[in-house]
Amino acid sequence: MQKNITRHLQLSMIISLIFLFGCKSEGDFTRYINNMKKLEYQGNVERKFVDKYEHNFLTIQLSNGRELVLWPTEYYSINTGDSLSKTKNSTILSIYRKNKLIKIDLRENIRFFNDKS
Repeated sequence: MQKNITRHLQLSMIISLIFLFGCKSEGDFTRYINNMKKLEYQGNVERKFVDKYEHNFLTIQLSNGRELVLWPTEYYSINTGDSLSKTKNSTILSIYRKNKLIKIDLRENIRFFNDKS
């Protein structure tokens, strides 16, 4: 059951990435942001890897078994052992590392990559 949920999440993220690279209008960007806001996850980062079986996507695995495909700017900001939290209806990814809190607004990463296409 957990594997099905994980695969569903991965598929959703892949579809979102494909959609993002096709975004050319502000309306497309807004729809993508709204879809991203629906995602919710939290947990400790167990491992980071490049998923060779899924188009070399940058992937992290959380302590609850959930796997997340991330943008390079997010992936390289996260270390194994960090605690992550992304709440529903938010675009903020919170990274907890020792006594430090790092917040990343996921909209900025998306705008950066969208502007480059």
